[in-house]
Amino acid sequence: MSIRKKIIYDEKKDKFLGYCDFGGIQVEAHETPAIQTLVFMLVGLNGKWKWPIGYFLQSKSTASVQAGLIKTAIIMAKEAGARVWGVTCDGTTTNISTMTHLGCKFSGLYDEIVEWFSIPEID
Repeated sequence: MSIRKKIIYDEKKDKFLGYCDFGGIQVEAHETPAIQTLVFMLVGLNGKWKWPIGYFLQSKSTASVQAGLIKTAIIMAKEAGARVWGVTCDGTTTNISTMTHLGCKFSGLYDEIVEWFSIPEID
């Protein structure tokens, strides 16, 4: 999701806000202004609810970083008692690469397509 590129100073916290932030993981240069946010959300299959579980301020993300964040989100959701039945994203190049990095395969013959992935840490 696109956000406005803007750096502001928070007097109460005595720090500048608006830079890329992956929750303590150094992925991009610390002083890079964020222009996008990557949002993770749990959505009920049988109920009408949506629950944001995390967001990351970024300028651009790689498939390997996104794959790691997805794995972490699924593991944490399971530890909290939730069952994750699917992952949904749009079809940008980075997202397709992320799914491939997780083990999916979207090319080749029909019988060769793999639209699922497993996470050994929770299987």
